[in-house]
Order: sequence, then C-alpha cells, then structure tokens
Amino acid sequence: MLIRPAVLALTVIASSSCSTASVAEPVAAITSGDATMIHGWFRNQTYAQLVTNGHVPAGSISIDLYDPPIVGGPTAGLLWFDAIGADGGRVPPGSVVHRAELTLTTTNAGAGARLHRLLQPWSDGITWAGSFGGNGIQADDVEARAAADVDTGVMSLGAHTFDVTAAVQAWADGAANYGWALLPLGVNGWDLAVFDAIDEAQRPRLSVLFGPPAARVMVATGDVMQTSVVVLVQPTLAGNVDVRVARDPAFSDLVAEFQSPVPNVSVPLKTELINLTAGTRYYVEARDAGGASRVATFVTPAPVDERRGLRFGVTGDWRGELAPYPAVSNVASRQLDFFVALGDTIYADVPSPAVPAPQCLTLDDFRRKHAEVYADALGQTSLADIRATTAWFSDLDDHEVTNDFAGGADPNSHPLFAGADGEFINQTPLFEAALQAFHEQHPIAEEIYGDTGDARTAGRRKLYRARRFGRDAAVFMLDARSFRDEEIPGLLDLGGSAEQFFQDSFEPGRTMLGAAQLEELQDDLLAAGDAGVTWKFVLVPEPIQNLGPLMGEDRFEGYAWERTQLLRFIDEHDIRNVVFIAADIHCTIVNNIEYQLEYGQPQILTDTWEISTGAVAYAAPFGPTVASIVAAIPVFGPLFELLYNSLDRDGKDQLLAGAMNSLLEGWGLDPIGLDGSGIPATLLAGSWVSLHTYGWTEFSVDSATQRLTVTTYGIDWYDRDELLADPIGVVSRTPQIVSQFVVDAVIVPPPCAGDLNGDAAVNLEDLSTLLSHFGQVGGATLEQGDIDGDGNVTLADLSALLEAFGTACAG
Repeated sequence: MLIRPAVLALTVIASSSCSTASVAEPVAAITSGDATMIHGWFRNQTYAQLVTNGHVPAGSISIDLYDPPIVGGPTAGLLWFDAIGADGGRVPPGSVVHRAELTLTTTNAGAGARLHRLLQPWSDGITWAGSFGGNGIQADDVEARAAADVDTGVMSLGAHTFDVTAAVQAWADGAANYGWALLPLGVNGWDLAVFDAIDEAQRPRLSVLFGPPAARVMVATGDVMQTSVVVLVQPTLAGNVDVRVARDPAFSDLVAEFQSPVPNVSVPLKTELINLTAGTRYYVEARDAGGASRVATFVTPAPVDERRGLRFGVTGDWRGELAPYPAVSNVASRQLDFFVALGDTIYADVPSPAVPAPQCLTLDDFRRKHAEVYADALGQTSLADIRATTAWFSDLDDHEVTNDFAGGADPNSHPLFAGADGEFINQTPLFEAALQAFHEQHPIAEEIYGDTGDARTAGRRKLYRARRFGRDAAVFMLDARSFRDEEIPGLLDLGGSAEQFFQDSFEPGRTMLGAAQLEELQDDLLAAGDAGVTWKFVLVPEPIQNLGPLMGEDRFEGYAWERTQLLRFIDEHDIRNVVFIAADIHCTIVNNIEYQLEYGQPQILTDTWEISTGAVAYAAPFGPTVASIVAAIPVFGPLFELLYNSLDRDGKDQLLAGAMNSLLEGWGLDPIGLDGSGIPATLLAGSWVSLHTYGWTEFSVDSATQRLTVTTYGIDWYDRDELLADPIGVVSRTPQIVSQFVVDAVIVPPPCAGDLNGDAAVNLEDLSTLLSHFGQVGGATLEQGDIDGDGNVTLADLSALLEAFGTACAG
C-alpha cells in the first residue's frame, strides 16, 4: 500500500471478510422493570395481597387520596424501569439523552398523579407500614424529590405519554435510578396498567432517544478503485490525527499507519491510499488529539476480469433542518460495496439551524452546511454511519450552490452571480467557494480537466468518474451542473406551448455535460462494452427519462439535442444493459427510455431504462407537492383533494401515476413502468413509483446469473414541524421495501467461441475455467464453460474451446 505523499512498500494478502463497523442503536424502547403500590388503610398488605384481596385489579395499580370510598386511606404507586446499562435495549451510562417519553395506560379514569423521582431503594414486597417511615412517601428531597417530573392532570382511558427527559438524563449521568413515586392528585382513584398486565400493549413503556456523550470523529472512505481509496477524517479537536489501516477489525494485520496535522476542524484531513489490492476489505481507524476515535471499513472493487457480484446504494437530496435522516438508517447494515450521494447533499439556498440565512454566500457558510448533515442529531448520525461502513461516491447538483444554476452560463443570467468576475458561472468566486467546500467535505480525489479546447471545462474541477467493479458492472458519474448551458424557457413561461419547448431543447450544440465530458462518457461506455462488463450504470442527478415538458427545462429533456447524441451512441454501438440512475425529483419513478433524432420525428425505443431514487429528506416529496398544486385548481381541485385524502399511500401513488400517464400519452411519450417495454424486468413488490416516501435504492448484481435486483426502501415522509413535535416517533421510523423488481442481463457472447472471460483470446485461463466446471449439469453459464448454451459443461463445450484455442478474437 502507498500513502501519498509517503511511500510504504508492503505486501498485502487478500481477505474475504465482510465485517462492518458497528453502529450504535440510538433509540431504546424499555418495557422491563417493576411496579408496586402501598395502601394507607391496608397498611400491612403488599401489592400482591391487595390484588388477592380484590382491592386492586390484577395487572394494575391504583393511585388515590382516599381509597376505598367508605373506609380506607391514601394509596401511592412506585414505578421503575431497568433503563440504564451497557447492554442492548438500554441507555449506556454517560449518554446524552435527547428525549425520553414515558407511556402509561389508564384502565380506570381518575384524578391522576404527580411523578417524583425516588431517592431511596425499594422492593415489590413493601407495605405502607414497613417502608419510607411508615407514613407514605414524602416528596421532601429525602424520600423523593420535592420537584415533580410529571403532573399528569386528570387521566382519561387509554395511553398517555409524558416527557421525562430530565430524569433519564440524570440517571444516565450517574444518579441512582430508583424510579418514580406516583403521588395522588385527588380522591377520584386512577388505575394504570403495569408490567404484569395481560395486554402487553398496555404495559408501561419508556422510550429514549440518546446519543454518545461527546462529538465523534468522522471517518469516511470514497472514490475507491481497485488499488486506491480516498480517506477523510473529521476530528473533534484541532491537532495531530493518528491513522491506522489494516485488513482486519482488530488491527492485528496492520498494513499502514501515519500521523497528520489538522489545524482547522472545519477542514477535514484527506489522504489518498494507493497500491491496495483489488477485492479486499480494509479497516481504517482515526484517533484525534483529544483521544476520540472511530473505525471505518471499505472494500476495493473486484479485479476487472472477475465476476464476484455487486451491491451498492444510491440516494440524494437531504436538508439540514430535517436531520437525522431515518430513511437511510438501514444502509449501514446492508454491507454495500459502495454508496452514491447523487447530488443536493446540502441545500445552500434553504435556511437550516447551521446557516439560518436563505442563501450561503461565504466559504464558511458552505462548510457549516456540509458539517451539519453529518453531525449528531437526536442521537443519530445516519450519513456518517454510512460513510463508516462502505466507500462513498459524491456528485454535485444545484443546491450545493443555488437552485437551478447553470455553470456554463453567463454570470449575468442569474441574479446571484450578476456582475461577478468570470466568463461563466463556474468561474465566479461564489461557485468556487461552494465547490471548494464540497471537495473538502467529501472523500473524493481532486481532478482537473486539462486543455479540452472548451473554455467552460478547461482547467476546471472534474467530478466525472468512471469505475469498474470486476466484470459485473461499470459506474459512470456525470457532472450535469457545472458546464451546462442556460436553461431554456419552461412550459409555463411559454404559455403552455409544449411544441415550442421541444423545439428549443433540440437546438444544435445545446449541452448539459459539456463536450469533453460527453466524449469521455461515450469512450468509457464503449470500452466497458468491449471488455465484457455486464451492467453499465450511468448516474446523473437529473432524470434522462421522458417525464414531459412540465418543469423539464432543468432535466435532460431541456437538453434534448445532447440527450439524443448520448442515447443514439449507446443504441448504434449496441451497448447492452445500460441503466440510468437519477435523483433530484424527490421520488422513485421507473421507466424505459426513448429518444428522437430530431423534434417531430418518431420516438426510437431503446433497451435502456432509468430509475430515479427518492429524497433522503426533502419536505414535501413529489407526491404531496403535486397533489397540493392540483388541489389548488378551482375547476376540479376540491374533488381531487377529497379523493386523494381518502386513499392510503399506495392508492395516492397510483392516483398520481395515472394522472402522469395521461399527460405522457398526450405528449406522445411512453407511460411509467417497464411493463410491455421489452426490457426483461419482473416487478416483485410495490409498483414502478413511490411518490410519498423518503428513502434510497439498492442495486444488487448476482455473481452467477448477473441478474439485477433493484430494491427501494422508504419511510413515511415528515416535515420540520412533525420532527420537532414527535422526535422519537420520526427517528424510530424503519425503512421498509416500497418497490422491488429484477432485470435479467442481456449477455452478449464473446466474439469467438471459447473466450470465456471476454479478454479477446482463447487461452489457458479459459481452458482452466472450463475444466474446473467440467461435468456441471444445469445452471452453467458461458463464463463457466457452457459454450453451446445448453446449461451443461460437457465434451461438446471442451471440443469447441480446443478448436479455437490459441486464437485471438475479432474485435
């Protein structure tokens, strides 16, 4: 391994370990504990005796100033949760408690109680006469705290939730946890279910949202290739950072270690490790000057001539004020090969706690926006956890700078850049500040375009990436923002003239990518096809599928001339299994892709398709946003609103998808989905859309069959008000599968029989592969030696290989 600029010549042995860094569970739902009651009239009876004698129903305790009504006395309850501890399901000592809620269920309505933290130990066999001085529990700062944590007020039937954050924080900080005394508020007795209630749903519950006691070091890896990776470390304190790299989580197989200074904690340390081994898992530990540390892990891509399978995730679009992003809380557990942040990784033009202003204007503003989304929020660090468990790729869209800007346009075309120095927006100081912060905060190598012959790209930062993951897949990440021409007028600006929009978008030379990036993409796609790589994933922040002219000026449809150049190139060169992955529109939509040679000509069907992935957190997502627009239309809006609100989430999706299809068909475009498209896809769960959720999408390539499984995870969306009103409820949302489908790969046979690995030659490697699978019956693939395609590896296949042995294949 090499560490630039230091050189460490080391021999590294490949490892197949799939371990991942541990991720703390920030929500504890505690339902175990103890409860009892004491009775002032039946002074010597325990709670069990009170139940046996019929003074209180089994499974509940009674709180009253005078019970029973004819002869009796006061009662008090005692309630304790096994809340603090290092094992799972409890709050570790020293944690920061962001929110703690106590839920109690009333079985008999009554006057309620005050809850005072107990200061003395007790057991469930206590009696009124035999405990707490024999005169009940006194809130005197000796037996119980004088100040109450909760005043329930009058309690009606059902479940009620109370804020007990201060009490649980005190216990986490080391105060003795004896639970609460429930002291009556009136003579109308209140009965509540306790831990032995038959209905488990009625039992007391303590829900705690917590985080670590101090800020955590962030360790991220990214921009990974077979032999290199970029490591990013964000320390908690300025000073030296110690970094170790190993092939095992115990760091016994250490391959490198170094120390680097970090003078400014707002600018992370970035280092490139090189001379790694392909297909190998590594672990990186960073420890800062204050002793805080964290471990991250990543795996290098498989060797370019092997098929080992692949699993990766993609999402985009998250706003700082909506952290902590439960929509991606399951990503860290999925053991991904890499994860892609596909643009709008901050909203520099939307106020948030880190930068309340409506637009970031300085380098420090942009830095604080980026730091905000990876910081601890309500005990969760979802995005930082992802970065610690898999390699990270990053892309830029508009909101890293400002909404709908075009980097290749004249600065005077946008009010935020008007009057600034530079021929293009991508040469202005504001753009440069935004891009500098983006590079600082993401684990990506800094690459610069050379002399491209185009002033808008020459000498500018290069975000385009092409990466191979064995022969399973190649990934191409497009910068669709830095070099694009100014947007054309939209459909609304044109008075609804779709024809004018389509004509304008076909202006010759009109570009979103810039000529240099388009040419490189085409060359890399062709090379991947020639090398026998199965899947080609093209990641572009804005959709390339046809969604129609409405708001299409910001998507690839507003750059139809260049869109046609790219799609025609793929079509004419017969590059198979091309998948476009997009973000930006805050929803999931799957569709096949068509294109026109010129406006007005027939649509040409391709075998490519696209999926847009939903937002991590943007309020409101596509579905509610569109529904609110339609509902505001006087003619039919009220009726639509009534129907929309009567439906569940899936029903709302289908209602809006149907409306979208009506528009698409009116514009002569294909309806949403892959049904009837000729693409070998099968829907397994959900539908081709998810319009009302936050989430992400996972792509999994099977190593043997090369079948692609596409799974979109989602949660119900929320806004800032809901997050503040119910933080535990929001943070506890668990991503569920909202859409899943499979697509069979179209396997292109090698140019000559016997070339099993696609290296354009029939040699000993191909012979060895066939012999290792010789005799296999059923399920055999071409790569394993099934040359005649009958699913078996037999003498016929061996004969075909030997006949071609030693020859080079035609291109």
